Amino acid sequence: SQGLNLLLKYGFVLPVYGRSNSIKEMNLLKYLILFFVIGNGEAVRADVQSSKSQTSLGQLKVSDILIEPIFLLEESQESRFDFQHSFVAVDWSYDQDTKISFSIGQKSLLATPARFGAQNNDSDELTFVDLNGRFSGDYGSVILGLQPIPFGYTGGGHEARLEFSPSLIYQFRRVGRRDIGLGYEISHNHFYNKLLVHNGESGKELDNRFWLTGQWGWLRADGKLDVGVSLSGGKTSPVSTAQVSNPSSETLFDGNENADWKMGVFHLMHKGRLWGGLLQGYSGQVQQDNNGRNEFYGGHLDLLYFWNKNISFGLRYDYLDPDANRDNDEEEQVVIVLSLHNKYQTSRFFIEGRQNLPSSSNQQDQILFLWRLTSLSNPFFPF
Repeated sequence: SQGLNLLLKYGFVLPVYGRSNSIKEMNLLKYLILFFVIGNGEAVRADVQSSKSQTSLGQLKVSDILIEPIFLLEESQESRFDFQHSFVAVDWSYDQDTKISFSIGQKSLLATPARFGAQNNDSDELTFVDLNGRFSGDYGSVILGLQPIPFGYTGGGHEARLEFSPSLIYQFRRVGRRDIGLGYEISHNHFYNKLLVHNGESGKELDNRFWLTGQWGWLRADGKLDVGVSLSGGKTSPVSTAQVSNPSSETLFDGNENADWKMGVFHLMHKGRLWGGLLQGYSGQVQQDNNGRNEFYGGHLDLLYFWNKNISFGLRYDYLDPDANRDNDEEEQVVIVLSLHNKYQTSRFFIEGRQNLPSSSNQQDQILFLWRLTSLSNPFFPF
C-alpha cells in the first residue's frame, strides 16, 4: 500500500538516535511523516515472509498524540508563545501480554524535582519521556524503563485529562512526573495498586540511591469515583544535590549533606452529571543530621461545572507552603478556567486566569490561552 511504501521510505530515520546524543539533531519533519503514516487508518504490521507461511512480528501503532500550543500573558505585560505537555506516543505489541512503549516529547514532561538543582534551559527540547517494556499476566503487570511516577491523581502520564495547568506542587517542582525504574501494577475488585522502584532524579542516575513510590486506591466500576493515597520515599547525597546549596534557590534542606525524604498525597475525584471535583492534599518531610527535620505541605481543590457537551467552567484554589520553617513564604493561587471543546474533547480551547493572593509576592498573575489536541477522549467528562 501507499502508506506502507512511505513507511519503508522514511523508516531509516529510526536508527538515527543511535548515532547522536541529542534528539534535537534528528530530522523532525521525517518523524512527523512517519507518525502520520503509522496513524493513518489501521496500524502497520511488520511481517516476514517464508516459503511456507507468514509470521507476524507484532503490531506497531501510534497510541496517543498530545499537542498544546499556548499563549501566555503575565502581570508584567510580558507575553510569549510556547508549547506545553506535547508528545507523541507509540506502542509495539508482540502479543496481548508483551508491549514496548515510547513517547517523544518535551523534556519538561520529566519534571525533574528541585532538590536536584535549577531547571535547565533545555526543558523544551525533545527527548524520550516514556521508554519502557511491559509484561502482563494473571498476577499483574511488570514495567521496566522510563515511566510515569504513580504519585497522586495528576501525576505523570495523565496530561491529556488535566483540566487546569500544573498545580503549585509541580510549579515549585517538589515532586517529579517520570523516572527510570522497575514498576508493578495490579487491580482486583475495583482496588488498584502501583509500585515503582526508581532512581529519583527523573533522569540520569547520580547518587546510586533508590526511591520507592506506591499508590493504593479504589475506582468505582463506572469510573466516576476515585479515592487513593500515594507514598514516596528515598535518600539523596551531595553527589546529586550539591548544586542546590545556594540558599536563594532552596531553603528546605542543605544540598551538601545526606538527606532522607518522605512524601505523601491523598486524592479524591468525583464526577457527576453536571458537576465534577478533585481534592488533593500533599505533605512531605526531609531529615538531615545537622539540620534536623523540615517539612512542606499543600493541596488544591478543583470544581468543574459542565454547562453542556461543548462548554465547561472550572475553579481551583491552590495552596503550598514550600518550607514550613520559614515565615511568609506561603503561596496561594485562585484559577478560573473556561473550556470550549468538541463532542469527544479531542480538540479543546482553554482560557485560564491565575490570580495570586496578596500573600504570594513571588508569583505573577497570568492569563493563559491553550489549545489542546489529543487522539484520546477525556474520561473526566460525563457526556
